[in-house]
Amino acid sequence: PGTNGCVGSLKVELTLRCAGIGQARQSMLTGRSGLPSSSSGSFASVGLVTPTVRLVPQVPWPKATKIIQNLRERIGHLLSFTMSQESKPVKPRLLIDGRALLDPAGGGVFEYTRRLTSALRASSRFQTEVWANAAWTPDTAPGIDTMTCIPNKILNASLRAFDAPHIDRLSRSRPDLCWMPNPHFASYSPALPLALTIHDLTFETYPEFFSLKQRLWHRAVRPRRLAERAAAVLAVSETTKRDIVERWKIQPERITVTHEGVASDFFDQPPSLILRDARSRHGLPERFILHVGALEARKNHLGLLEAFHQLRPQARFSGLGLVLAGPPGW
Repeated sequence: PGTNGCVGSLKVELTLRCAGIGQARQSMLTGRSGLPSSSSGSFASVGLVTPTVRLVPQVPWPKATKIIQNLRERIGHLLSFTMSQESKPVKPRLLIDGRALLDPAGGGVFEYTRRLTSALRASSRFQTEVWANAAWTPDTAPGIDTMTCIPNKILNASLRAFDAPHIDRLSRSRPDLCWMPNPHFASYSPALPLALTIHDLTFETYPEFFSLKQRLWHRAVRPRRLAERAAAVLAVSETTKRDIVERWKIQPERITVTHEGVASDFFDQPPSLILRDARSRHGLPERFILHVGALEARKNHLGLLEAFHQLRPQARFSGLGLVLAGPPGW
């Protein structure tokens, strides 16, 4: 621009690709104000589809040529950036119900949730957000991204009675799908796809192994209703899948068996000094079978002991020990 802010006289050639009448070209000459003089008629009247604008200097002015060149480059960069942003794949936003991570006793569901959440975070398939609720704000809540502080009894009662609030509305993001690592009091937006993990149906198949409080809790949570609402049901074994089909009448094609894996930590051999110390401290035999789990009737430790005693007479299992590790379940 000059000192007065004007570029000079430019000819604007406007090529009109018109529907049904071929191409028409109009030339307009701009004045110093930069506003083109209006031509008779309306662009809409000739069926304008795609105009092509070309700026042509009317005077041999190097500055005007440079300005036009810079303008073309900037528009090119802008279009290139916009197209690259549009072509970049957008990861689905996955919301994980992380309430099991707040269990102070830990346990199987806690470990299952912690390990799989860590693996999902490490994968490149999702943008993950872990939500949990507690009546108090814990000093440390590892793995939790969004923590709401609503008294649990009030939240659970509201979810049970009114199907509100929707848990996805309590999160920071607007998720594309949600995963529940185990049945719990829950309500989600109707259009939100839900994946639900079912570990077993022992609360229905063996109710005598559960306390009255535990049986009432499972009845209030309504796990069958959650499974019917879920877009995908994950069963940790073929036995669990069979129970879900037979008892809840869920279509088999909606259930995927996802066997529980072994964490990579268990494949690392600890130093021999640590092994000797652990054996000495716990009185462990040289070779043993390790069972990890809460000590309660529904784990069927009696069946494990019977199977172990059947193995011991065999030569290859001679001297084999059995080690149980876990807290009391009741």
